[in-house]
Order: sequence, then structure tokens, then C-alpha cells
Amino acid sequence: MTNLGRQVRREALAGAMVAAACSLLGAGLPLMLSALLPGLPFVSVSLTVLLLGILGVLLALSISGSPLIWASALMSGGVVMTFVGVKLRLVG
Repeated sequence: MTNLGRQVRREALAGAMVAAACSLLGAGLPLMLSALLPGLPFVSVSLTVLLLGILGVLLALSISGSPLIWASALMSGGVVMTFVGVKLRLVG
């Protein structure tokens, strides 16, 4: 394998690891928090929206985009999806 091939493989592996860690943290932290505090659903929803904002900032920095726009877009999407879930009675 050439040097370029090894470099591409390392970069792809690093990207996959970051994506896996973000997915695990993004899904796992709110679930663990809601399991620990079952009477306070707004806390886990707030944490989820906050994590979406952090993810937006990190994504923006990785592609040289605007952190404010990315964070706002992802957080707004999280709020809208929460509202839809409440209206459909999927979320308590």
C-alpha cells in the first residue's frame, strides 16, 4: 500500500471513531440521565438539545463552517422533533 493509501485509511478510521463516539455520547448521556431522574423529563430533553448544539459547533469547525449557524440549526431541529414527539405522545 502507498503512503497516500495509509494516510487515507488513518483519516477514515479517525473520522469513524469520532462519529462513533459522538453517536454513543449523544444517545447514551440523555438516556442515562433520564433513567437516573425519571421524574424530570425536561432535564434529559435539555441535555439532548445542548449536546446537539455542541455537535453542531464541532461539525462546523471540522468543515470550516459557521458554528453559530450549525449549532442553531441542530438545536432547532432537536426542539422541533421533541415537540412532534410530544404531540404524537411518543415522549412523556
